[in-house]
Amino acid sequence: MGEVVGKMLENLLFNRKNETLDHVYASWLDSMSYKESFQPYLAKFNLPSGFDPWAVSLSHPFKQVDEQWLKEVGENLQNKDKLADFLIKISARHDNKQAQVVGINIWGDVKALIEFDGKHISYLSSLSETIGFYVSHFYKLDSAIRRLYSLFLNNRKLIEPFQELYKEQVTILLDMWFKFFNNATLQHPRRGVLLGWARRSFECGATQNIQH
Repeated sequence: MGEVVGKMLENLLFNRKNETLDHVYASWLDSMSYKESFQPYLAKFNLPSGFDPWAVSLSHPFKQVDEQWLKEVGENLQNKDKLADFLIKISARHDNKQAQVVGINIWGDVKALIEFDGKHISYLSSLSETIGFYVSHFYKLDSAIRRLYSLFLNNRKLIEPFQELYKEQVTILLDMWFKFFNNATLQHPRRGVLLGWARRSFECGATQNIQH
């Protein structure tokens, strides 16, 4: 059994597209009765050197490969051409059923951070609009960085580029918030929404989580 599983995992790692092994893998993860038995085999499998992480099957179960992706994406956040190519792979990985089953759940949050368009922040003209923007749009960014931070508490270097990306946007929105949040607006019925967010951003988002 161990030898067969090894071949199955190698098939995924080197994306050999063996239909039989791909089917066995998908069926194993689909089985409510047997999918838990997969983890011990995966834990014993040692990734060899010399493989291309971007050529691995999108269905693979190797978190180390996802971490290699994350590192390379983080290093190229300012390279629009590379980032566009990465987003295609990231989106496909995010939507992959087997990836979801084995608990790979970081790519939706990474996409939220990369794809966020902050240009609309400059058009906000009131506290009400700022709160509305946070509730409708920015909260996704806020939630994404917090989930990534909790997942990589022991590997902060890996998500530092994404924290910096978040920091750029949250600083702009906080500046806009302070612009409108004065004595005349303290009675806004939803002031607590943005006040709570601003406090959290300073306590563990825009300061400690980003600057350690």
